[in-house]
Amino acid sequence: MESREMAQTLLSEFAQLFREGATRHMRDVSGGELGVLGYIHYRGDGVTPSDISREFHISTARVANVLNALERKEYIERRSDQEDRRKVRIFIMEKGRRRTEECIAAAVNEVQTLLERLGEEDAEDALRLMRRIREIYEKLWSYAAETEQEVHP
Repeated sequence: MESREMAQTLLSEFAQLFREGATRHMRDVSGGELGVLGYIHYRGDGVTPSDISREFHISTARVANVLNALERKEYIERRSDQEDRRKVRIFIMEKGRRRTEECIAAAVNEVQTLLERLGEEDAEDALRLMRRIREIYEKLWSYAAETEQEVHP
């Protein structure tokens, strides 16, 4: 199989896995919303929309859309910065904290089940490959940031 065909197949498999399996416990939260919610949960209250934009490499307009959706669901609230009223800070509400913890627990359970079914050797290989993929991407992203180029021009 050619590398381009392999790449398309791998992306298709990931998309199907994510769409049909990993997110079935999270129907009320999109992947982007859950990522932002998790970021606020782990980073701590008081992050700014700019922090989120930088962390996820997404536009401030996209951040605003995600925050609007999370606010409608009563998962987060926005508050004016005490020191600079022009800034807005994001705080996770109890409902958002509970939902984040439920989603994380469900995801951990799903992956644990998967790894157990793979068996120890295949599970270790999967983990090794995922670490290697992350290392390669980190180098590509670092190079792209240094040279202000896209990863794949």
